[in-house]
Amino acid sequence: MAEKKRGLFVGLIVGLWNLVNFSRRLVFNIIFVFLVIVFVVAFRSGAGRLQERTALVLDPKGRIVEQFTSAPGQRSSRSGMTRSRQSSRT
Repeated sequence: MAEKKRGLFVGLIVGLWNLVNFSRRLVFNIIFVFLVIVFVVAFRSGAGRLQERTALVLDPKGRIVEQFTSAPGQRSSRSGMTRSRQSSRT
């Protein structure tokens, strides 16, 4: 079968679409290759070996505060419940 000839406008739109698609694929392939290279270099460089019985020394700066593991709403409802229990016992 012979291919149907496209009109000028449709040919322009298809050409632009192919250009955008090619550009998108090119950019993402370049990013992918860059990430693969970074990954390989990071693993090949190798970190220095730790000697036996070495200690991790931390030097925290600023204020050290207590970090809660529950949400503020849960803490307030729990504290309200414990207060009401304590007041009912007295």
